[in-house]
Amino acid sequence: MQLLHFPIVKFTIGLVIGILIGYFITIPTSVSVILFIALSILLLISYLVTHIAKSYVFVLLVILGFISLGILIFNLHDQKRWSNHYTNTAELSSEEYILHLNITKRLKPTKYYDKYEANVISIDSTLTNGTILLNVKRDSTSFRLDIDNQIFAFANIDSIHSPFNPDGFNYKAYLSDHYIYNQVFVDSKDILLTNTSRASIRGYAHSLREQIIINLKKSPLNTQEVAIIEALLLGQKQDIDKVTYHNFVNAGAIHILAISGLHVGILLLLLQFLLKPIGYLFGNTAK
Repeated sequence: MQLLHFPIVKFTIGLVIGILIGYFITIPTSVSVILFIALSILLLISYLVTHIAKSYVFVLLVILGFISLGILIFNLHDQKRWSNHYTNTAELSSEEYILHLNITKRLKPTKYYDKYEANVISIDSTLTNGTILLNVKRDSTSFRLDIDNQIFAFANIDSIHSPFNPDGFNYKAYLSDHYIYNQVFVDSKDILLTNTSRASIRGYAHSLREQIIINLKKSPLNTQEVAIIEALLLGQKQDIDKVTYHNFVNAGAIHILAISGLHVGILLLLLQFLLKPIGYLFGNTAK
C-alpha cells in the first residue's frame, strides 16, 4: 500500500497502537514516562552519532517512540491513575461525605434528576481530583446549576450500574470512556452553593451560549423550533422533547441533530466561498 510509505501514517499508527495498549493493559505511569524518555534519548543519540535517519532501524525506533508516547498520553488522561483521584480517598459505601464540587458540564436531565458533570475538589477537607456524575433530585425547591458553580454536597458515592439489558446502551462504559467512574445522588436541600467560582473558558462559552438562548426565546419562534435551533447551532439538545426526537428518527434525519454549530459554521464558510462568484455574475461585489 502506497499510503504506508508516508511517515506521518506510520507514526499515527504507532500512536494509536500505544493508546490501545494503554487502554487494554495496565502500565504504571512511571514506567510509561521512563520508557518514553529512554526511547527519545536513544533516538537522539542514533540520529546525532550514527546518522541512520533513513535506515529501517531508525524508522522502527521512531514508531516505538510513538507507541510509548501513546501509552503515556493515555496514562496522563486516565484520571483513575492519578494519585489524588477521589477513588483513592473515598470508598463506595453507605458512608456520607462532604463533597466540594465544581460544575463543569450540564447534561440532559431525566424525569426525576438534573444531571451534571463535576470535578471533585475535596472530600471531607482532603484535596482530590477527578470527574464525577452529579444527580440532583428534581422537586419544587430545586434550582439549576451553571458551569463553574462550586457547591458543597452531603452524600455518599455510588457506582454506576451496568445496563440490565445486555443488548442495551452501556451508559457505564460510555461514562468510563469519559473518565467518569462514579456518581452521587443528592436533594437540592443538601446542596450549598458557594459564592466562589473558578472562571474558565468553558464557563465563558456557557454564559455566551445561555445569552444566545435567551435571545432566541424572545423571538416569535415556538418552543420546539427554538430547541431545534439550539441543537443545530449550539449543540444543546436538552430541550428537544421525545415526540420531536422520534419524528426525526422516523424521518431518517436524526443525524441532522448531531451536527454541531462548528459544522454549520464550516459549511457556511464553504458555501460562501463557493457561491461568491455568483455575486460577480450579477454585478454585486460580495465583501
